[in-house]
Amino acid sequence: YLKNSDLFFNLSHSGEYAVCAVSEYEVGCDIEKISDRGLKVAKRFFFKDEYENIAAGSTVEEQSNMFFRYWTMKESFMKVTGLGMKLPLDSFRIILSPELSVEQSVDNRNYCFKEFQSIPGYKCSVCTAGDCSDAELYIVDLKKDILKL
Repeated sequence: YLKNSDLFFNLSHSGEYAVCAVSEYEVGCDIEKISDRGLKVAKRFFFKDEYENIAAGSTVEEQSNMFFRYWTMKESFMKVTGLGMKLPLDSFRIILSPELSVEQSVDNRNYCFKEFQSIPGYKCSVCTAGDCSDAELYIVDLKKDILKL
């Protein structure tokens, strides 16, 4: 959070991208470059049904996409709680339908998830302890758009 402000923020980076989420609510974000790792991690650390959803993919690409979908939502949730990696990945469950939600016992707050899939080869998720329905993603190419001072 910003001192003497009503704004919260969170940062994440992967590959060539960085994400900064800013909100009037506590917020966590994660961006990950999709790779073919993940199935073993999911089997060991995720809820059984999360792992099964990932493993159900018929190709490594489908499995990787689903793994990083879960991973970015899990990491954004861990960040918004303030617990980060102290919170075991199998201590809460991401529910993908009918809408994105989390089954958890960390606290009694309602959490909102938003996924952004507009960056090819990456998954990006934001989780807030409030409303995120109007969340937007802005892409800035720092190589082109940054001002040199």
